[in-house]
Amino acid sequence: MMVLGLVLGCGTEKLGQAPKGGNPDASVGAVTFQIAIPETASFCDQIAACAGAPAHIAITDSAGRAYNQTAPYFCYCNEATCLQSCLTIFCGGPGWGVPVTTVNQVWSGTYYAASDRCGSTCGDVAHYLPPGAYVAQLCATPGTMSTTDGGTSVCTNTGVQLCGSPVPFTFPSTTPIVLTLPASGGAVTIDTR
Repeated sequence: MMVLGLVLGCGTEKLGQAPKGGNPDASVGAVTFQIAIPETASFCDQIAACAGAPAHIAITDSAGRAYNQTAPYFCYCNEATCLQSCLTIFCGGPGWGVPVTTVNQVWSGTYYAASDRCGSTCGDVAHYLPPGAYVAQLCATPGTMSTTDGGTSVCTNTGVQLCGSPVPFTFPSTTPIVLTLPASGGAVTIDTR
């Protein structure tokens, strides 16, 4: 087995305490995800122009609420005015392929949801998980990497998305959380309760 990690939403989050009975306004710690895949398997993503990489790890709580780790791209919510600002850019081209690689991922509990003050009209903003019990599930799409004549990396999917079994964990934690992908077949459905 290989061990790999995936980027979830890295940043320079501040650390802070969770208020009693509420959500923290800063990260209260971190957890390390170690992802194991069979050495004979290959996983990758084809990233569209002006899009970010998909989140491969689904996080839910005991009530089944999902926490989105994918940060918004090219837009910002001004919570003082509840106005969303977006960059005006050209998004053309074929995109590029990215292999799922072997590294540990330290996650600070950041997730993205509608603004508490402005609601969904302003777009998603960073929030922080309070300490507690959660479930992580790893999913990725089998694929092979190649390079075009022009030097662009390309991911070619070779199967449907595969998901490992859901793994309970406590946040924050100093113990690494091991998530496993199957080699092929036997895909497990994402646990959204």
